[in-house]
Amino acid sequence: GGARDELVGALRAAMHARTVGHDILYVLLELAEFMEHDDKALPLSTHTLGALSQHVHAYAKALHYKEAEYRAAPAATLESLVSIYQQLQMPDAAVGVLHVAEQQHGVVEHKEAWFERLGQWDAALAAYEAKLVDMQQQQQQQQQQQQHQQQHQQQRAAGGGGAPGAASITTNTTTTVAGGGG
Repeated sequence: GGARDELVGALRAAMHARTVGHDILYVLLELAEFMEHDDKALPLSTHTLGALSQHVHAYAKALHYKEAEYRAAPAATLESLVSIYQQLQMPDAAVGVLHVAEQQHGVVEHKEAWFERLGQWDAALAAYEAKLVDMQQQQQQQQQQQQHQQQHQQQRAAGGGGAPGAASITTNTTTTVAGGGG
């Protein structure tokens, strides 16, 4: 273990150093991939390897690591995974992962904006229209609840020991004010 730990420490230091060029970082990614394929994977996180792959524009490698990371933490990884699909010009895969994330994990917010980013204009329009219908339904429900509460309050006022005429005077006054102002 000692030599291997030293190697991993040196690799981590090199991967995080700002002065190391992209070509050397790419070679380090190749080494990590080779070790992984040889069933001797280095103890480096998929997050680190994926971020490094994106940094050096090795999007196929980044996709490999981000897909593994996505399986463990869909919400935290979704945006970078979609971004990699875009870089690899795989819009259908990006849309597919959005649908899976929504259906299986319920993690997609602002779906309309995602579709816009991906150039999926019909899907964006449909998502905006669905959102509009939802908003209208919520507004209707709120109005119905308010009307129900007002009716309930009026009924309580009418039956709550006051004279029956008092409730009708209050109702008429409200109606007159509303009618007189318009």
